[in-house]
Amino acid sequence: MKSRVIILLMFSLGVLLFSAGSYGFYTLYDHSLKTEKTVGVVERIDVRKEYNHHRVRHRLTNSINYKRTAIINYETKEYGNMKTSVELSNPFIFQDTELSVWYYPNHAKSIIIPFDYVVIWGFMFLIGISLVGFGVVVIRKGNT
Repeated sequence: MKSRVIILLMFSLGVLLFSAGSYGFYTLYDHSLKTEKTVGVVERIDVRKEYNHHRVRHRLTNSINYKRTAIINYETKEYGNMKTSVELSNPFIFQDTELSVWYYPNHAKSIIIPFDYVVIWGFMFLIGISLVGFGVVVIRKGNT
């Protein structure tokens, strides 16, 4: 009985992660239809420490977050050469890296780095498919 509940929870988590990954890929596809594509170069990466002080049950706990901000140089059709800063979530982007950059024609400063989103949503999608597949295989073995 306990193992059946665990399998059901894993299957449900897999469906949730699969749905989140699918939604993320759909939003990325939707953005790709509305934006212009170009190549940008990471000029500089700044790493900033942020201290968060939390009070948990009369105790003060500290957590440190590292924020990575990149200054990206890219070429636009309407405005020429532009620079903007973006907070990075992908740790595999370094200085002087060439990236695919999507920008909105009316708001050239607001950019999307599709590689960031593909890593995040792709990870969720793959873990979700793996958990759903595992759940289906275990449920089928249990029924035979």
